[in-house]
Amino acid sequence: MGYYGSEKLPAAGARARSRTRLTFETKRDMRNTITTITLLAAVASSAIGQSASEDVAAGDREYRAMRAEAALAHYERALAAEPDNFEALWKASRSALDLAGGPLPSSDRRTQLFRAGERYARRAAQ
Repeated sequence: MGYYGSEKLPAAGARARSRTRLTFETKRDMRNTITTITLLAAVASSAIGQSASEDVAAGDREYRAMRAEAALAHYERALAAEPDNFEALWKASRSALDLAGGPLPSSDRRTQLFRAGERYARRAAQ
């Protein structure tokens, strides 16, 4: 009795069946992995969006408290998460120009802030 449905399976049939089982398990594992990666990407993208809006809100609080340097840092953090965030761009421009117009330790820093403010404003206008 050496055919596939018998109790005693030939070695070749057993190997073929184990390969089929391995292939099925591998496909199932791949589907699970792809599903997990997709879910993690969705969660990460929503977390990034929350982070940018939270940083803009934190920058607004700092700006209202007249701490333009801290506000600019928050807006730049929001832009790192979402480079085309219009609100973060124009507010970063405003903060950079406010800092450039105030008392600063060096003219190099003033020039750097003016250029950053202009760059943010141009990106916001696009």
